Amino acid sequence: MTKEETQAPVEARAAYFSDYREGEGRLTRSTAFYIMLGLTAWAGYSLNYTLEGLTSPVDFSAASLDWLGVNNVFGVRVTTALLCGATFFLLALVFLKYRVLDRPRLADLLVDTEKEMRLVSWPAYGEVYTSSVVVVVFVVILVSFLWLSDQVLYLIAKYVLRIFE
Repeated sequence: MTKEETQAPVEARAAYFSDYREGEGRLTRSTAFYIMLGLTAWAGYSLNYTLEGLTSPVDFSAASLDWLGVNNVFGVRVTTALLCGATFFLLALVFLKYRVLDRPRLADLLVDTEKEMRLVSWPAYGEVYTSSVVVVVFVVILVSFLWLSDQVLYLIAKYVLRIFE
């Protein structure tokens, strides 16, 4: 085997785990990654919780890892259900990072979104404050009008119903 033939699988693996358009869209990519981190953590926790309450031939809640000499870590009881949830969490996170976030269409979308967000002309604090005050005042006026209309219609309906008694 030549040196080039032995290097080919290593380079293929390195390309598999490299970022598409590396260095671009860092903010949107990291935001998407942390959202996925939270979702996969929730899914792993849900899997752990479901497996602990499952009644099956394999009792996931009682199957601790005493044979490894590990009973609890940092006060958390290590069970098979916990290990299944944690394994799911880690595998899903790696899959989402390298197979979803680095998919060219999604990566291009995230990179282009960040570029467009940099082109937006954001309003100054004074504009935001003034606009917010206008919205709040208008909402208060609208709510007051609706409340007053409701009270007037209630009194009219009450009067009409009293007539027909």
